[in-house]
Amino acid sequence: MINVLYFIPTFGPGGTEKIVLNLCNLISPDRFKTNVCTFQTGEFEKELKKGQSVFTLVNGNSRPKSIIRKGLNFVDRIKLLNQILKEESIDILHTHHLGPFIHALPTLRKRQSIKWLHTEHPRPDIDGIYSKSELNVCKYLFRFPDILTGVSNATSSYFYNDARVPKDKVITILNGVDTEQFTKLEERTFLRKELKFSENEQIIGIVGNLRKEKNHKTLINAFSKVHCKLPSSRLIIIGDGECRRELEELVSELDIVDYVHFLGYRLDVPEIMSAIDVYCLPSSFEGMPLSIIEAWAVGKPVVATDVIGIKELVRHGENGVLVPSDNPERLAEGLIKVLIDGNLREKISRNGQKFALENCTVERMVKQYEDLYLKLMNGKVHTNIFPTNGA
Repeated sequence: MINVLYFIPTFGPGGTEKIVLNLCNLISPDRFKTNVCTFQTGEFEKELKKGQSVFTLVNGNSRPKSIIRKGLNFVDRIKLLNQILKEESIDILHTHHLGPFIHALPTLRKRQSIKWLHTEHPRPDIDGIYSKSELNVCKYLFRFPDILTGVSNATSSYFYNDARVPKDKVITILNGVDTEQFTKLEERTFLRKELKFSENEQIIGIVGNLRKEKNHKTLINAFSKVHCKLPSSRLIIIGDGECRRELEELVSELDIVDYVHFLGYRLDVPEIMSAIDVYCLPSSFEGMPLSIIEAWAVGKPVVATDVIGIKELVRHGENGVLVPSDNPERLAEGLIKVLIDGNLREKISRNGQKFALENCTVERMVKQYEDLYLKLMNGKVHTNIFPTNGA
């Protein structure tokens, strides 16, 4: 039995968190035992199978002003992580993002029998991911894990082109979703009844935390233009977060309150996806967006921004429509085009669904991580950049 500990910043709603949840629940229980370590637990803890634990390192997300307090908190967390690794007899530590990475480094240098796998999601050098000082340090430190995985070829290429990590230590594994869960087309009327939408009203949807990098502001500005052209259009926003009040104020300023619906955090995302007409992701950057895969899995057309993490998946005019980032006018044009052009809508929906079912199933992702863990324990890991969308 191989004991794997996943170490992530938080365990609430989010893409990384969903990946870890699926790995914990779907990985072979005959060969692996999995637990989660985090700075802040959340809703996903309730969805773990019985027998799995979530360990919380206190004050991991706090920002004390005192340098001394910061140092003491860090030392306390390192001690606790050491204790967890020892008591749980961990064989593999799988970290995600910078916080867990920095905590793992001093811990595992003293426990070299534990294999260390680290995953980055968006490219670390994208503006807003890490500070310049953090990036400079990481360029050196990324060589210490046994294996680095990127969720896209763009992220993996950063490791060996920019951080100069040997290619045989870098592997790309695409994120995967439970595609069977996203084929409930019979549920289309569910959300429309809840929101009192008629069948002829056209719904644009977005799923994701309300954070700056998701760029909901651009989508709302674009939707105000879409609604002027197509009065039957509606926008539903699934998710919650720090930008909600600002976004609600923008909706009010644009006088589209009756046509934009903030639904908050929802567990019924598959049913919501089946009810929308177009999925839109206007992000400034992404790692490898699960929500696009989810929309494709249920056969929905995608309009998204031409940015790192998205353009590796979406081919303009083939399985989606790409528009420049931070451009409400072009985003509105793309949405209108998909809403009124039935032939285009059918084509990109069909091709997107085909790509998702062939390349991005959760079963495929879990199997690739299982194989990687086994090879890591046997010392037989070799680079394998899994092909994506011709990128």
